[in-house]
Amino acid sequence: MNSRVKWYVAFQRALFRLKAKLTPKQFILIAAVLVGLSAGVVSVLLKVMAHEIYHFALIRTDGSSWFYALLPFFGILFSALLIRYLFKGNFKKGLVQLHENIARKSGIMGKRSMFDQVLTSSITVGLGGSTGLEAPLVLTGASFGSNFAQTYRLSVKDRFLLIACGIAAGIASAFNAPIAGVLFASEVLLIDFSINALIPVIISAASGALVSKVLLNQGVILNFKEVSDFNYWNVPFYVLLALLTGLFAVYHVRVFPRVERFFSHRISSFWLRTIVAGLLVSLMIFTLPPLFGEGYQFIVELASGHEELLFKNSWIHSWLENHWVFLIAILGLIFMKSIATAITLGGGGNGGNFAPSLFIGAYLGYLVSNFINSISKLELPVANFTMVGMSGLLAGIYHAPLTAIFLIAELTSGYSLIIPLMIVSSISFVISKYFEPYGMDLKSLVNKKTANASDRDFTLLIQLELSDVADKTFTLIPHSMKISEFIPIVAESTDLFYPIIDEEGAFEGFVVVDEIRHLLMNQDFDHTLEVSSIMSMPSIKLNTSHTFIDVMHLFDKSDLNFLPIIDKDVFLGYVSRIKVYNAYREKIKEQNLD
Repeated sequence: MNSRVKWYVAFQRALFRLKAKLTPKQFILIAAVLVGLSAGVVSVLLKVMAHEIYHFALIRTDGSSWFYALLPFFGILFSALLIRYLFKGNFKKGLVQLHENIARKSGIMGKRSMFDQVLTSSITVGLGGSTGLEAPLVLTGASFGSNFAQTYRLSVKDRFLLIACGIAAGIASAFNAPIAGVLFASEVLLIDFSINALIPVIISAASGALVSKVLLNQGVILNFKEVSDFNYWNVPFYVLLALLTGLFAVYHVRVFPRVERFFSHRISSFWLRTIVAGLLVSLMIFTLPPLFGEGYQFIVELASGHEELLFKNSWIHSWLENHWVFLIAILGLIFMKSIATAITLGGGGNGGNFAPSLFIGAYLGYLVSNFINSISKLELPVANFTMVGMSGLLAGIYHAPLTAIFLIAELTSGYSLIIPLMIVSSISFVISKYFEPYGMDLKSLVNKKTANASDRDFTLLIQLELSDVADKTFTLIPHSMKISEFIPIVAESTDLFYPIIDEEGAFEGFVVVDEIRHLLMNQDFDHTLEVSSIMSMPSIKLNTSHTFIDVMHLFDKSDLNFLPIIDKDVFLGYVSRIKVYNAYREKIKEQNLD
C-alpha cells in the first residue's frame, strides 16, 4: 500500500476513534477546523494554479497583444474539452448547483466535486476567461464539508452544517475575510444559524482565512489599504452611486442569464459554441484588456491612480488620451463585463459571478467619482468610491448587503468606510430587490420551482430527516380480518393509522380511523365484511430515498393526512401531517432559542 494511502487510512481511523470518544457537538468542532483548513488549502491551490497558468502563458506571448488576447480562447477551449471528455459532460457550474443540491439531495455531493471545479476554473481564469474563482471555491469547500459528513456518518443536520462551514471557509480564504465568509453562507446560501451552529462556522472561516494568510502571497489576494477618511459632505454622491449600482445590478442579473443560455442552449454544436465564444471573448479583451480574467489587478490599478495601464495593450489605446473618450471606454467596460462573463461560461469555461460583480462595481464607482470631479471643482476620493462601488454591486446582484459591507471593510483592513458602505449596499439592495425579487442564483432556482426561495424555510426543512418524523409503532392488520375483529383493536389503541397486508406480508392499503369511524359505529353496517373492504389505496407512497422537504411538498399538494413508507412492498412506517408540521415548528423554535 502506498505510504500516503496508509497515512490517510490511519488518519481516518484515528478520527473514527475520536468521534467515538467525543460528544457530537465536540466532534463537529473538530470537523469544522478540518473542513476549514481543507477549504483554505484548496483556495491557495486554486489561486496559485490560476496565477501560475497566467504567468506561464504570458511569458509565451512574447509581448504580442494579439497572442495575449487569444489566451481566453484557449482557456475556454481547454476547459470545455475537459468537461466534455474527462467529466463526460456531467458537470454543473455556479452556485445554482449548490442551491439545487441542498434543496433536492440533502447536501449529498460526490467526491469528484472536490477537484473538478479547481481544475476547470483555474484553466479558464488563468488563461483570461472573463469570470471569477469564488463560485468554484465555494462549491469545492461545500463538497469537502459534505464528503466529510458522509465519510464519518454524520446526520443530515450535521452534514448541512459542515457544508456551511466549507462555504464560509471558501470565501474567507479567497479574500482573507472570515466575517464575510460567515455572512455569505447565511445571506447568499440562505443558511440560518442558531448560536450553537454559528460557532463551528466561525471556526471554519477563521481556519480557512488563516491558511490563506500563511501560505498565499498577498499580491494574489485582492486587498487595498489606500483609502481616505469618510467625509459626510460626500453622502449625496454616495447615494447617487447607490442608485446606479442598484440599476446596474438589475442589468447584470437580467442580461447575464440570457446571453449564457443563448450560447449554452441555442448553439447546439459543441465545437461551434466553444470556438465562437472563445473568439468573441478574445476580441473583446483585445479591445478592452481589463476584461481579462478576474480583473482584480485592474481594480487595484484603477483605485491606485494608474489608469494609464488599463488599455496599454488595446488597439484603441491612442484614442483614449482624450479624458472623455477614456470615461466612455470605462462605461463600455461596465456594460461589457456582464456579457463577457456570460459568453465565457456559456461557451464552456468555468467560474462564477462574484469577481465580475466586484469588477463592475469598482469601475462604476470610479466612473461616478471621476465624472463628478471632471465637471465640478469637487475632489471626491476616487479610491473610496471604487471600493464602495464594489459593495453596491455585490449587494445588488446577490441580495447580500451584509456580506458586501463586511467584505469591503475587511479588504480595506478597517472600518473607515463603514458608513458609505452601509448606505450604498442597503440602497442598492433595495433597488435591485424591487426589480428582481430574488438574487442572482436563487432566481433560476425559483424559476425551476425547486424550493420557495422567498424565505429560508427550505433550509430549515433539509436539516430534518424523514426518520425524525416517521412513526414506526404500528399494528399490521391482515386484509382478511373481519371488521368485527378489527373494532376491539381500534377501541384499545390510540393509533389512527393501520396498514393492511396480504398473506405474504405485502402492503395493500391502509385504514385511517377518522375516515371510517362512522362506519365502525354504525350498527347497521355489516361488520362481517373483511377489513380490506374499508381500506384506502394510497395515491402517494414514500420510500427511504424521500427527504423531509419532499414530504412537505407532497403534503402541500395533497389532502392526505398520512403517507405510508413502502420499500419493495414492505410497510416500514408512516408519516402524519400533524407530526411533520410540529417538527417544523419545533425546528423554528430551536433556531430562535439556541
